[in-house]
Amino acid sequence: MLDKAIKIAKGEDVEKVGMSVSMPVTLKEQLVTLANVNNVSTNSLICSILKLVLDGEIETLSRFSSTLVPELERLELRKETLKRHIDEMGGVDEKIENEAIMLDELKSIENTISALTWVTI
Repeated sequence: MLDKAIKIAKGEDVEKVGMSVSMPVTLKEQLVTLANVNNVSTNSLICSILKLVLDGEIETLSRFSSTLVPELERLELRKETLKRHIDEMGGVDEKIENEAIMLDELKSIENTISALTWVTI
């Protein structure tokens, strides 16, 4: 659903009206990050996600998300294992190749979790 929402947001060139929405800070941060990564405005992204929900894509999403939940749980476990290992090492020295790889994997997992969390909402 997210890929489709981003495609809609990139192609969206319609007249818009103002509206104020209150949301948790963390949700706003996720939206802004996702929009920036995909080179779309946060507003266009939100509008496209809402459009997909209202157009009935939510049913497809709920079926799809049930298959992603186990993957999300697996990634969360791997993330915690990596964090614990890094803590036990006293941190990571990015100049040491194996430690830099570990840090890159952790960042990749966190980005994937963020994306999967969006899909499973």
